[in-house]
Amino acid sequence: MIIIQDNEDVQQPQLGSNIACIGTFDGMHLGHQELLMHAYKTGGGKYTVVTFSEMPQKILKDKNYKYMINNLQKEKLLMEQKATGIIYFEFEKIKDIDPHNFCKILYEKYGIKTIVVGEDFKFGKDRSGDIDFLKDYFSDKNVKIVPNKLVDGSKVSSSSIRESLMNGDLPLVNKLLGRAYSISGEVIHGNGAGSKIGFPTANLKVDLNYRLPKNGVYAVNIGLESSDDEYLGMMNIGYRPTLENSSDSLHLEVNIFNFDANIYGESLTVKFQAFLREEMKFENLDQLSKQLSNDKKDAIKKLNL
Repeated sequence: MIIIQDNEDVQQPQLGSNIACIGTFDGMHLGHQELLMHAYKTGGGKYTVVTFSEMPQKILKDKNYKYMINNLQKEKLLMEQKATGIIYFEFEKIKDIDPHNFCKILYEKYGIKTIVVGEDFKFGKDRSGDIDFLKDYFSDKNVKIVPNKLVDGSKVSSSSIRESLMNGDLPLVNKLLGRAYSISGEVIHGNGAGSKIGFPTANLKVDLNYRLPKNGVYAVNIGLESSDDEYLGMMNIGYRPTLENSSDSLHLEVNIFNFDANIYGESLTVKFQAFLREEMKFENLDQLSKQLSNDKKDAIKKLNL
């Protein structure tokens, strides 16, 4: 797959396809996958994805905006969807480009002649460009419109997935994504509190730009970079209110079932399957340990369905 970072030095790149679909593709949900499938078919097995190196929402709405997948995850998923090229635009540099000049860049600089987009597509400065504009520029026959993907009668969208994450509705999130929502990070040293009560945890350091599900305890699958195996476990996202040394720092702790190995410094991927309960404060560590035993039983039931 050819990956291009748009800049002034790029001169007539050889993409191998003049078919492109455009979008942010945050989450790479079922609607995105439908769009990519149509681009693949339109291009006879070759197509380019036009997207952004940073989420536009970070610039337009909130500098602390969190994404659901980073660019490395996006590239991996696009390879699975058989994309043959990616063009990354830096949104800060193109946000004030009008629709005509954006189309001109695609056509003259990158040789794009056919566009595949969703039915709600808008682009250009102040989102002033639309499907009719694309048809005027590229011709009606060279603009392919993909209807909205519906699940249970509702449109699949990144905003609906973000809302479900905030509510802890992982079954719905995963249904709309077509896969388990996941985050990756490095295993770092903690204070060993989990080991003392029989539930050792891998403490995870993740990119602060990741969008996390709401605080609480989750049934999860775990993957390690050093192993092809996938493990069952549970994860707590929160502030550890029961521990004396709890603080304002958010902790991500993963208890991997039937596992005993040193994985400090290793990359670990957590796939969220189900929300088990809210984070709670217990009177003592014995009560916490008993609850964790119940959580483990509940998690195993959820994960073995």
